[in-house]
Amino acid sequence: MPHTKSYRYLLIILMFFTFKNQVRAEHIYGGNLYMVQTDKDAGKFKIALNMFVDFIIMPSSEDTYLQKTPVTIRIFRKRDNLQIQEISMPFEVLQDLVYDNATCARVRNLKTREYRYAKEVTLNLDNFTDAGGYYIAWAKCCRNSQVDNIVSPGISGMTLYLEFPALKQNGLAITYSSPLFNQPNGDYICNKKPFQYNLSAVDKDTLNELRYSLVTPYSSHNAITNASDKAKPAPYPLTQWLPGYSASMTIKGSKPMSIDPKTGLISLIADEVGLFVFSVQCEQYRNGQRIGLVRHDFQLPVVDCSNNTPSAGKITHEGIAVTEVSICPGEAVNLDVSATGGTFNFQWQKDGDNIAGANTPTYKVTQLGDYTVVKSFKTVCANDTTSQVVKVKQVVLVKVKSPTAALCEGDSVQIEAIPQRSTVALVWNLAGTTLSNKAKYHAKKAGKYYILGSITSPNCESKDSVEITQRASPKLTLDSRNITLPLGESRTLNVQSDNASTTFKWSPPKWIDNVSINNPKITPEDHIVYRVIASTPNLCPMKDSVVVFVTKSILIPNMFSPNGDNINDTWEIFGIQNFRDCEVSIFNRWGEIIYYSKGYTNPWDGKYKDQLVSAGQYVYEIRGASQREGFVYVGVLGVGY
Repeated sequence: MPHTKSYRYLLIILMFFTFKNQVRAEHIYGGNLYMVQTDKDAGKFKIALNMFVDFIIMPSSEDTYLQKTPVTIRIFRKRDNLQIQEISMPFEVLQDLVYDNATCARVRNLKTREYRYAKEVTLNLDNFTDAGGYYIAWAKCCRNSQVDNIVSPGISGMTLYLEFPALKQNGLAITYSSPLFNQPNGDYICNKKPFQYNLSAVDKDTLNELRYSLVTPYSSHNAITNASDKAKPAPYPLTQWLPGYSASMTIKGSKPMSIDPKTGLISLIADEVGLFVFSVQCEQYRNGQRIGLVRHDFQLPVVDCSNNTPSAGKITHEGIAVTEVSICPGEAVNLDVSATGGTFNFQWQKDGDNIAGANTPTYKVTQLGDYTVVKSFKTVCANDTTSQVVKVKQVVLVKVKSPTAALCEGDSVQIEAIPQRSTVALVWNLAGTTLSNKAKYHAKKAGKYYILGSITSPNCESKDSVEITQRASPKLTLDSRNITLPLGESRTLNVQSDNASTTFKWSPPKWIDNVSINNPKITPEDHIVYRVIASTPNLCPMKDSVVVFVTKSILIPNMFSPNGDNINDTWEIFGIQNFRDCEVSIFNRWGEIIYYSKGYTNPWDGKYKDQLVSAGQYVYEIRGASQREGFVYVGVLGVGY
């Protein structure tokens, strides 16, 4: 990636590499290491080295050499720098970084290639039990001689470095993978213009915390004469900064280079042109304790861009500017950038990363993500602009009207699905059981209800859910649910709630002094059932009842005289009218029934078979007709004349 000093030494460098291309490596300007656990208990890991080279200044023969020649890393114990293992890793794959401004990359001879070396190894876990941890190192000499912020870059080496914890702790293998830096975009910095660059990493263990910082790059023990020697034990010499530069001032400017400690996003506004080296350190924390780190060496040029700036492209779909598009799995959608003309280059990006080969005004999207397009002049190396972000999301075929609902015991609640397309087939289910294919469904129990929406062209589906909870109720306590009360007497009903906000409503409003309190007074004149509803804000209403039996006394005369003088001519039983279905029987001395009546609307006149009975004593029995009138009166009745 050339800068405004130009590559005046390019010819000399190429001549040097013609004679000694396998000794010195000033085309290598950075890289990083990583290790990924593939089998915890067996101690298997994939260990890899990513190497970034300036492909423009690298001899063509070196490309072949890098692909055929393994790299050697060494593992050391931190406590005493004892070498534990040496690993030779073969070439795995190469990839060219994608520049979002193709014209500037071409005009300024910018081309960066990434070479990856990797090997799956089995580490003897018994050799990795030291609490102080371990480190991996790879070393090389030398850096690009045209780097502008360090002393003697042409003879300054580099060491790629990674730390990891003991892999066996308390007799057991631990879960561990190092942070893995994301592949960067090919890029350069425009002088005096705001610039951001993502050098973040990912961690397989999402509970770990990653912290980023800018640090002074490591040099190495290697020199020109031993450029390819294997890494020696630490400590490693630090690269020497030129006056005015440091880890916090790797590139000078009105806003010097800085990195967000949480996201790994680099930002700056430079005010000088040149080629600058720097190093990002990513520390890995678990439960507040640092367990590992990895360094990423890199370099970026600052160039003098033209003041011309194209207008930002506007992404459209079917002719309409959009910020969101939905697709089904396997479905494709075309995004277009407006104002294409014939004088612009375009570079599409997904999630901030340049998409290789995606440099036409139209891009067919098949994956979910955030898409932008960088627009630049086709013939002039100048500033570029970035479009709005378009989120390509999983299609939503159905939505629920409300994601939550509450249900009271014995009730039902209506849940409703809203199709997002006209031809969506719907299916409600609960715990794997199909319930209905209608948009509305009356749920009668708590649970998570799913609505599946599907279409057949293309074959696609999506789902949403409603969480129905069982709403709580206040706890009610009644003094009694069954009361027997003599006619004419009063009684206080008493119901209590465990919630102070509960209100009460009694019914029916008969023979009761207040239907809206918890302890009303009743004076019933007949049998009655009082029902109470207890209502509490945000809780289900509760119902209960009290059955009241009213006992009514009767007065039974023990004698009467059916002699026709109109005084006590019939046996009048006072109060018996309150027991309309009672049974009254009268027996003679031999136990024969001489009188029987169900109900007592016509009092006995002393006759049996239309003849007055003889004076004397008779036995009577008065019996209640129902369980709640469950009484029996037996006595002796005198008949006189």
